[in-house]
Amino acid sequence: MRRIAGVLVASLFISGSLRAEGSLGTGRDNPAATNLAWRDRASWPARFEREAGESTQGIIVELPAGRTTHVWRSLSSGFAVSIGVWNTKQDGELLVGTLPEGETPPSFSEVGPGGFGFVRSLRNDDEPFESLPPAAAMMFVTAREDEAGVAAENRRALTLERTWFSLYDPKAGPARGVAVLMPGLFGTPEAVFDQVVRHLQSRRWVVVRMMAQPSRYTESLEIEIDPANVGPMAARVAESFDQRAAECAYAVEAALAWAEAQRPEVRGLTRVIIGGSGGAMSLPPVAARMPGAFAAAVLIAGGADYATIAATSNYEDWVDSVHLRWEGRRGTDEEIRAFGEAYLNASMLDAYHTSESLHGVPMLVMQATRDKAVPAAQQELLWERLGKPERRLLPMGHETLFISLPLRMGGIMDWLDSTLESRDAKDAEVAPQPASADGTP
Repeated sequence: MRRIAGVLVASLFISGSLRAEGSLGTGRDNPAATNLAWRDRASWPARFEREAGESTQGIIVELPAGRTTHVWRSLSSGFAVSIGVWNTKQDGELLVGTLPEGETPPSFSEVGPGGFGFVRSLRNDDEPFESLPPAAAMMFVTAREDEAGVAAENRRALTLERTWFSLYDPKAGPARGVAVLMPGLFGTPEAVFDQVVRHLQSRRWVVVRMMAQPSRYTESLEIEIDPANVGPMAARVAESFDQRAAECAYAVEAALAWAEAQRPEVRGLTRVIIGGSGGAMSLPPVAARMPGAFAAAVLIAGGADYATIAATSNYEDWVDSVHLRWEGRRGTDEEIRAFGEAYLNASMLDAYHTSESLHGVPMLVMQATRDKAVPAAQQELLWERLGKPERRLLPMGHETLFISLPLRMGGIMDWLDSTLESRDAKDAEVAPQPASADGTP
C-alpha cells in the first residue's frame, strides 16, 4: 500500500486530475476566539491509564530493526486485523497490566474503517531495501474508552491506537541532539523523507521518525451539517480532530523519552522538530504538549483550521477520511466559513490555537502558494497564527513542493545550523561571567 500511495500521488500530480477549490481567504477577520485550554494538560483528551494521574499515555512495544531481518510494510488497520499481524489481545493486555483479583478484563478492538498503520515483515534475501534501515524501532500503543462497546458487552471496552517510530543514528561523530521528523498522511512521501533523514544524519542528528500519523488519524468520519444549525456538528468535528492531534502529541512525547533511553548521550541536548503536510499540521499540538522542548521548528506546507482544510482540500476523495456535507452536497464558501468559525470556537488543539506554543521559537515556514491539498489560504493562516516567522514562498503546488524537497534540504539544514549557532552565541553573551579571586567580576 505504501508503494501504491506514492504512485497515486505522483500520477495525480502528473495527470492534473486533482480537483481545485476556490480560496476562502486567510482567516484574518475570523472572529473565533483563541482557546488556551491546551495549556492545562488535564484538559487534553483522555486515554486509558493504569493508575490515576499517571503521565504516560500508553506503552512502547519494541520492534526488530536493522538491515538483515525486517522491513516496514504499510497496510490498512482492517487488513492488519483480518490477517492477524497485530495482536490485539496481547497488546491490550500489556497496556492494561495486571488487574485486581475479580475484576472483569476489558474487551479490546482496533480502529475501524479508515485506520492505517505499519507492520514489520520478514524480508526475502533477494528483496531490495526501499527505505533506510533504522537502528531501533518501536510501536506506541494507547487506548480510548468505547462507550458503545461498554453498552453492548456490559464491560469495559477499549479501542487501541498505534503509532510507529524509527530511530536513526548520525552518520559519524557525536550526536549534536535529536531531530523529530513528522511526515505527511500515510507516511508519504516516503522516499522524500528518507532523503530528509539522510540530511539530518549527515549533520549529526539522532533522528526520531514518525513512520505515519497514528492509526486513527485517518479514521473515517462522515458529517451531515444542517446549514441552519452548525453548532452540534462543529463540536463533533472539533472533538474528533482534537483526538487526532492529541494522539500525535502523546506519541511524540513517548517517542522522545524512548529515544533518550535508547541513546542516553543525547539527554539534555538540543531538540528540533520538522513536519511536512499532515506532519506540519499536527506539529503545533505536539509543541503545545511539550512547551519549550524544541529549539527550532520547520513547518512545510502545513495549515490551520482543520475543518476548512477537510472541506476544501482536493485530497478529500483520495484520502477518503473526513467528509463534510451540507444536506448531501459540498458546502458553499459562505457555509464553509460559518462552519469553520463554529469549529474553531469548539476546538482546543487545532493549530489555530496551539500555534501560540511556538511563539518565541525560531521557525522556518515553507508554503506552496498554489497548494490545493493543504489549501494555500490555510497555510497563510497558520503562518499568521505562528506570529509570522521566517518563511519561504514557493510558486508551486503541494506535490511539486515535496518532489523538489530533497533539493531544498541543504538550505533547510543550513538554516537550522545558523539559527542554532546564533542562539548559542546569544546564550554565551548573557551567561554569567566567572568571578575573580577577590570576588569582583
